[in-house]
Amino acid sequence: MARQSRIDQLPKDLRERLDKLLADPAVTDLDATARLNEWLQGSDEKPIGKSTVGRRGQQVRAAGEKMLQSRQMAEVLVGQVGAEPASKTGKMLAEILQSIVFDVLIKLREQDDVEVAIGSLNKLALTLQRLESAQTANSKRDAEIRQQAREEAAEEAASEAVSQGLTAEKAALIRDRVLAGKI
Repeated sequence: MARQSRIDQLPKDLRERLDKLLADPAVTDLDATARLNEWLQGSDEKPIGKSTVGRRGQQVRAAGEKMLQSRQMAEVLVGQVGAEPASKTGKMLAEILQSIVFDVLIKLREQDDVEVAIGSLNKLALTLQRLESAQTANSKRDAEIRQQAREEAAEEAASEAVSQGLTAEKAALIRDRVLAGKI
């Protein structure tokens, strides 16, 4: 088992601050090393060398590149199975797909079985498309049920208005307002 990096042994907040620095293209590894060692002054930690910070910088930049690739691949896969997701569920599913693509790309870096992973991602994208279609159908069905309920309520209100002595014109006005959702 590989020995844990000195940077990995640092407190989480320092690692996160360092990673943010290393992700910034305007900051060199040497600058990041100097800044990290400034943060470590006054603590029990010994200064960390530029090669250790440089390795961490390579990892951070590689992870950033993989995230960009996963986002692009997810967009391609979502494009293959349909247009822009219409519902919140569809958008959430697309984000899940993006996260899964990122995880797969990280694992692919360690393996050579790209075709199996691409096939699995295509199947996953198809499944997500079907889920989005089902969600869209449910939303449409819910809207139709609400419309039918409004129509029934409108007819009931108009009928009751006439039975209470209002004119047919006023009953029609009430019916129209109920249908428009204003009552």
